[in-house]
Amino acid sequence: MIVTIAAFSFISVSAQDIVPEQRVTMEGQKWGYKNSITGEKVTKALYDVAYDFKNNVAIAKKGLKLGYINIKGKEITPFKYDKAEDFVNGFAKVQIGDKLGFIDSTGKEITEIRFIRLRNFQEGYATASAEDIGRTGFVDRTGKVSSRFYYDNAGSYSEGLAWVELRGKVGFLNKNGEEVIKPKYDYVTDFKKSFAIVAVKERFGAVDKNGREFVALDYNSVKRFGVDSALVMVQNKQGKYGIYNRIGKALLPEYFVKITEFQSYSGQMLAAVHRVPGEVFFYINEKAQCVEFDAKVCPEE
Repeated sequence: MIVTIAAFSFISVSAQDIVPEQRVTMEGQKWGYKNSITGEKVTKALYDVAYDFKNNVAIAKKGLKLGYINIKGKEITPFKYDKAEDFVNGFAKVQIGDKLGFIDSTGKEITEIRFIRLRNFQEGYATASAEDIGRTGFVDRTGKVSSRFYYDNAGSYSEGLAWVELRGKVGFLNKNGEEVIKPKYDYVTDFKKSFAIVAVKERFGAVDKNGREFVALDYNSVKRFGVDSALVMVQNKQGKYGIYNRIGKALLPEYFVKITEFQSYSGQMLAAVHRVPGEVFFYINEKAQCVEFDAKVCPEE
């Protein structure tokens, strides 16, 4: 079916100007789109459901099937999808039956509709799981498979690396499909600020992009610390806390029962360090350096 568009200029028309409008037709109540500024019709009333425009595209429904319309009122896809998502970074996930795929902003299917799991694109790649081989891998923005569908599960790329799981162990893959860190951990986080938190048998540490464990797998807990999450806070077997930088240098020794999150004190971002419960020993700045504040002095090293 061809959508007839009212004749008017689209100069300076934005997606926010084009809105759904319910109208009476020979088939009953239907939805179309109009220009909310001029009142002119952008599409005929062809749709059973019409959603708002986002990123210059709207999802609409004919009968039981979904499709996409651009702000000129053109249907850029057939109305054949059972589920349709909004565009994220220029691509949208669509579903037919229980199978998923991607379309681009022109409505072109850049992948086959064949995946049982599909994440949105991150750093140019999307994680995909294919039913026919029962494994997980990655596709790029052209729809090309960029790594073997080999893994049991996988995350999205972050700082050039994505976690992958194989037989219950987790490692990291680069964008060339190479295992830069072999699957050997029970738990990992995404890379941020050039490191990831990892664990084996509930003992936590931290690893850099070369796979070097700059914080040993010997702690009750390890977490990112600081305003920009660039430091590492550890809790040892005795329950005491310390702070390390991204190369594994101890900035605060593991002596303390509590280190608070950073807060603004008189315009300074500071964290309070407690050597005994309920009593501030001293304050540190964002570099984990002691700062004399509120009558608290820095201890001798």
